[in-house]
Amino acid sequence: MSVQYASGTKVHNTFLGQIKSDLLANTLSSLLAAGWSLVNGVTPSVVTISIANPGVVTLAAHGLAAGTRVTFNTTGSLPSGLSPNTTYYVLSPTTNTFELSLTSGGSAITTSLTQSGVHTMSSEILMQTATTPQGYNIRCRFRDNNGISVQYSIETSDGVYVGGNTTNDGGSLTPGLEKTWHIVANKFQFFMWVNASYITGNEFVVVSCPYCFSFMSPAYLGFMLSGSRGDSSNNAGYAGNWRWRIDTQYYADNGRGYYQVIYDHQFNDWGNNATTGSSEGRGFPGLIPYVWWWTGNYMQFPSIVWRWANGDALTQDAIMCWGLTAPNDEPQIRCQLWDAIIIQDEFFGDTTTSFDSHNWIALNSSVIALAPSTLFIVTP
Repeated sequence: MSVQYASGTKVHNTFLGQIKSDLLANTLSSLLAAGWSLVNGVTPSVVTISIANPGVVTLAAHGLAAGTRVTFNTTGSLPSGLSPNTTYYVLSPTTNTFELSLTSGGSAITTSLTQSGVHTMSSEILMQTATTPQGYNIRCRFRDNNGISVQYSIETSDGVYVGGNTTNDGGSLTPGLEKTWHIVANKFQFFMWVNASYITGNEFVVVSCPYCFSFMSPAYLGFMLSGSRGDSSNNAGYAGNWRWRIDTQYYADNGRGYYQVIYDHQFNDWGNNATTGSSEGRGFPGLIPYVWWWTGNYMQFPSIVWRWANGDALTQDAIMCWGLTAPNDEPQIRCQLWDAIIIQDEFFGDTTTSFDSHNWIALNSSVIALAPSTLFIVTP
């Protein structure tokens, strides 16, 4: 096998993500540039709200479907009946307007009294990858659930499997002052992380509709993996945080990040229970390093060479595996990342280089990990 390069546009954007709307807007624009399609949602936008029964929100050509979740912030005060940082649902949408409800399909909200300032609305956003040469695609939903983070989840395009997206489900990215974010994307997958930060929770997410081997033919294929353990917590999910290390199966007990994986008709949505269970984390989604050995509780690296006789580092395809239904199940090979390779050597995270006619960036810092194993991904 070899590196599987995705055709089309490569994107590598960096931005200052101080508030949740920064993450929402930059994820949307970056994925559109990389070749994903917008299914539903808009970037954070200034809106007007009428004082009426029912209150009407106006946003030109918004394209929002009934039932879409939205939240509002303002520089002044919202009309009575609405509150900042509260989830509402789009009701009776037209081309440029819609009403609001406290529940999906519920009664329209009446607005009253006075309002002031500029009102900004954020909506949940649903995007879909391009279809891979093997015939697969996956959707990613990202939204503000009124916690501290933006939550990312996956679902199939036909709606048969839908990952949870709440404060206790999905991958979490928490904005903050002076946090510089990277997003690297192609039309089948994206990675998001914080520059020069490796162990903190809620600072890494990958969503992928990966390469499927020709001799395998699952009905569905895709995954979301994060270094988070919930929207209300900054605790690190060490297993799943590829910024810290990519040999995630080793360090699974009491440190699993939230993740969602689908292979064929088995969809695993391990969210708020992902930090409990057996200390054997061998079934946790992870990349296969060049060699494992088994001690009875954990997979570990043996003390052997990492280089060829001429001094070149060993390289390996970025192949993914995970267990069937639980983190302690036997790991089985499922797929391969696009635009990625593992190099068995020490590199600081965010190191850039060029080889094989492509530009690359080191996702993880193998200098601070327990073994010199680094995942490089393609950039423009």
